[in-house]
Amino acid sequence: MAEPFDTVDAAVLDAFGESITYTPDGGGPTNITGFFQNPDVTVDGGDGFRFEANGPQVAVKKTDVPTPGHGDTVTIGGTVYTVRTPEDDEGNVVILQLQEQ
Repeated sequence: MAEPFDTVDAAVLDAFGESITYTPDGGGPTNITGFFQNPDVTVDGGDGFRFEANGPQVAVKKTDVPTPGHGDTVTIGGTVYTVRTPEDDEGNVVILQLQEQ
């Protein structure tokens, strides 16, 4: 029998994620597991053309971060990021779009 995607998502994060510290705006820090990505971002294409990629992001389990919001912070490898936008993937994972402080 196939495993539901929610169960697989959580298992992948647990197996391959790294320890991060999540701090809700106005709250206390919590150590959780997340999968961090920091893709290259090209900002200036010249001639007034501007291109923006997603930038840094981290995938976390909704059970660890049930109500993420703009202004929350995430510390990964000693670098502090502010949550720009939380994106629900309709499974058991939420993607936090980040901005380095």
